Order: sequence, then structure tokens, then C-alpha cells
Amino acid sequence: MNESTFSANEPLPFSSKDWDRLRFVLQDSILVDTSLNKLAIDFGMKWPIRGPEETPRKYIGYSLEALADLPEFFGKENRLPILYSILTETQSMDDPFYSMADQFEEVAKQEDDTVKAFRELEIPPDFPIAFVNLSPGTRTLCSTEKITELHQLVDFSKRCAKSIHLVGDLHSLVNALLQGNRETLHQFLPLRKGQSGLFLAECLGQYTTQLSPPEAATLLQFYKRPTTRQAWAEARPLPKNQIPAFLEGIKEAVQQCFGFFPDQAQQLRHAVASGDSQSVRFFASIEDADVENLCIAMAMAALDRKPQSKSILGRFLS
Repeated sequence: MNESTFSANEPLPFSSKDWDRLRFVLQDSILVDTSLNKLAIDFGMKWPIRGPEETPRKYIGYSLEALADLPEFFGKENRLPILYSILTETQSMDDPFYSMADQFEEVAKQEDDTVKAFRELEIPPDFPIAFVNLSPGTRTLCSTEKITELHQLVDFSKRCAKSIHLVGDLHSLVNALLQGNRETLHQFLPLRKGQSGLFLAECLGQYTTQLSPPEAATLLQFYKRPTTRQAWAEARPLPKNQIPAFLEGIKEAVQQCFGFFPDQAQQLRHAVASGDSQSVRFFASIEDADVENLCIAMAMAALDRKPQSKSILGRFLS
């Protein structure tokens, strides 16, 4: 494989020799096990892959040709220049003639408190508002102000705080973020106990709060998932004429979520294809069997899976 294979229209801005030189230098770097997401934010960039294993060490063991064949890069040529840029900046910070302590101190003085909070909590600033657990009133506010990403909501709240006193969930979310209060943030964002970053299972779990009892009942009955939650168990499914549009909306929302967690989404696809036990295991971290079952139904709807034993809904939609 040669470099022209990576992108027929736009060759890589660095050579195999450049890559080999960089990865050799980084082998002994003190930053080799640092999160690529953290490093990218420090340098004003964005690393598109999430997960605790996403560090420089994961990639510097590969030649450029082998790197391009990895699932993380194959068919996604734009990720290679991003990785190279992040690692180049990382190497410059790790230079023995570079005063790390002085640099970090200077950055800390100039760094906006919001950026610092996102970096320390490993929360992507561009996380979609659609998957933040907010009250209906705050969602209406976001729609009115055309706020679609988390950092926009935080910036908006900071601007408003200069003239009005914020209350409710918006006040709680922003305060928890700036104070690094993970316990409170867990109410709003798909965090996981004892781990950094955001997670797909918890993201879908929180999204279930936006579903009405009839909508939840529709999914649970269609995919024959049990529930002990009274509101869902007693609710009647949506009218037949509303079901196709509802399922299409669920598919669109879950696919958007997949796009933000590409690696975890692939794990979920494999789990759903492997059977019920693997699907249950994927969502076990939610620690709520009713929500886990509804998430499984949402995932199956998004992946166009049909129930083995067709219900009335199944016969209607087949």
C-alpha cells in the first residue's frame, strides 16, 4: 500500500518516514498514555473516537500502512491527519527543552473555566443537547435559542447569569459542570460510575425519559420486552396510524447517538446480532431492568430488527 491509497483526491500531508520518526520519539513520552480526547481539546482540536483505550500508545506501534488498515481509519482518511497533528503537538510539549510546568501554569491562567471543565471531565463540548437529560422548559429554551450542543448551552447560561439569576436544571447542570460534580452531572449526562467520558448505554437510557408511557409501551410490546414499571405496563400502545412515524423517529434519534459513539455503537450492533444475553449485558451498567429492556427495544428498532414471535404490532408493521 502506498500513500496515494489513503485518499485519491487529497494525499496525506505527511510521509511514512515522518510518521515513523514521530512514533519513535513518542515511545518514551510521559504523555503516551494520556487520553487523545484530552490532548486534542488542549490543542484546540477534536478526536472523533471515544473510549479509555484511545491514547497515543494505541497507535504508535503501527507503521503508517498498517495504521491505515485499522478499522478506526480504513475508509476514514481524514482521521489520519488529525491523529498526526495531535501527536505532533504532543511531542512538542514533551520536548526536553520545553518547560512543561511553566507551560501548564500559563495555560491554566489563560484557560477558560468551561474548557477546563470539559477537559478534566472528558466530556465532549459538542455533545448534542438532544441527549442531555433536561426539563421540557429548558428544551424549549434550547430550541428557541437554536442551542444544539452542550458548550452552547453553557455559554448561553454564563451570558444570562450576568443579568438574571438562573434556577432549575440549567443552573444545576452548569454549576455541576464547572465544579466537577460528577454525582450531579450524572442526572444530566450519560456518565458511568468509576469511569471517565460518556457512554452509549447510559445515553440511550437517559433518552428513554423523553418517551411517553404509550411510546414506551409500543416499543416494549412490539419487541416483547418485560417491564415492572406500572406506567409502561398499563399504558396502551400508540394508535396504529402513529406507529410508523414514531419508530422512524426512534431510529433517527438512535442513529444520531450511534454517530457520536461509533466504536460503542459497533459493540451494540454485535450484541444485538449475537442474541438477547449479549444485549442485556451491554445495557447492564444502567442498573434498571425496565430501562435496560426499553433500550434494547430502541436499539432493535434502530437496527431494523423484527421480533421472532410477531405481536399484533409486528403483524401490522411487517
